[in-house]
Amino acid sequence: MNINQKFIPASNTFTRPGIKMNPEYITIHETDNTAKGANDEAHARLQYNGNSRQASWHFQVDEDSIYQSLPTNEVGWHAGDGRGPGNMKSIGIEICVNSDGDFKKAVENAVWLVQYLMDQHNIPASKVVQHNNWSGKNCPRYLRSGDKGITWNDFLNKVKGGESSSKPVEGPKPSKTESKPNNSAAPTKTDNLGLVDWMKSKGMDSSMTNRKKLAKQYGIKNYSGKAEQNTSLLAKLKAGKPSEPKKETKPASKPKTKKVYLPASDPSWRVYPTNKAPVKGNEKGYLNPKKFGGLSYEILGSPQKDVYTIKTDDFGTVNIYAAPSTGAKIK
Repeated sequence: MNINQKFIPASNTFTRPGIKMNPEYITIHETDNTAKGANDEAHARLQYNGNSRQASWHFQVDEDSIYQSLPTNEVGWHAGDGRGPGNMKSIGIEICVNSDGDFKKAVENAVWLVQYLMDQHNIPASKVVQHNNWSGKNCPRYLRSGDKGITWNDFLNKVKGGESSSKPVEGPKPSKTESKPNNSAAPTKTDNLGLVDWMKSKGMDSSMTNRKKLAKQYGIKNYSGKAEQNTSLLAKLKAGKPSEPKKETKPASKPKTKKVYLPASDPSWRVYPTNKAPVKGNEKGYLNPKKFGGLSYEILGSPQKDVYTIKTDDFGTVNIYAAPSTGAKIK
């Protein structure tokens, strides 16, 4: 999805200090502003116009868009740890919690943004952290509590390309007499990795460009790095190479049949039995092309040069002599 840029003016050094950084972490916040209309654009506008307190962050996300307020190579004051790694080495993302918004959709968009930033800056999922990690503040509050139906673990699983763990679906429990299968393989260290980390563990190119290429090969349309697409691609990569599409075989075309055309000017044309030489005296009968304005017959065979086998209504299957000198044409 598109990222709208509304950068804090460089002249506002109170909230945009202009300190360069090489980001190593991504810090997740919630705006904690439930007022109607307090969406991503409103918070971007707040930052642009000059925040009354020394606070700034890189992105704000709601259910249908993303706004960027700081370049990702500049420090923002969002982590509450002064000149610690939260401020000096992390990208701050605020998820909007306005009451007239859709929090779950906002979280999905934040997942997409985090995956995009991880790819751009080579940041592993292990360094996607809560605001609480830096300052102890209860933020992101709803993800920490799960009060809106999605937890921090759910969020991280989506970032890694996994499934939600909020509402596990349990199958029927085995009876006490059932024995457990003993042939199940022990999980490996890579089983719980997300798409990007799994690809890296296999020495694969995990860039967005390569993931798009792989998604196309595995039949995933319009790949943009969304969680559900990553889950699907990861499963397909683990399963093996994509099967080659079956090539459609066109039915063999029937060979075009030729016809012999007898001219309308000829009132008499000899036909011969197929088991006798086509010479005078061996005639089986005579055709009358002139009577019908010319005659044409499908050629069934050619036992010798200029001799053709045809099937007639009056004489059945017979041979005729139709050299070019006779006026007959073969087409």
